[in-house]
Amino acid sequence: MGDQRFFEFGGTTTENETVLLDFLLTTTAMPADGSDLERRSTLAVFSFANGPDDQLIVQGIGQYPRAGSTVTLNATLQRAIVGGTGRFAGATGTMASTHLADGSWQHVMTID
Repeated sequence: MGDQRFFEFGGTTTENETVLLDFLLTTTAMPADGSDLERRSTLAVFSFANGPDDQLIVQGIGQYPRAGSTVTLNATLQRAIVGGTGRFAGATGTMASTHLADGSWQHVMTID
């Protein structure tokens, strides 16, 4: 427990807006039932074209293979949008992150 993983990578929205994604994952629980899945807490920041002026903040817990750095292909994790800055100030909602079969990711945000 306590292991951390840091990721930074770029992406684009469906409208071709540039997005920088920063992820921090912290292992919070090891498998207790003999499975190979551990729980990891995620803090993610999505910085849009205006950088710190336009960000969405996402948090949640997911189950990850103990030996892997990410979820298996075709898996989807649900997380909460807990806030934002700029045009996203006060945002709440949900985000579904899917690890696609080709190894890429799709993040679908629903802002309330």
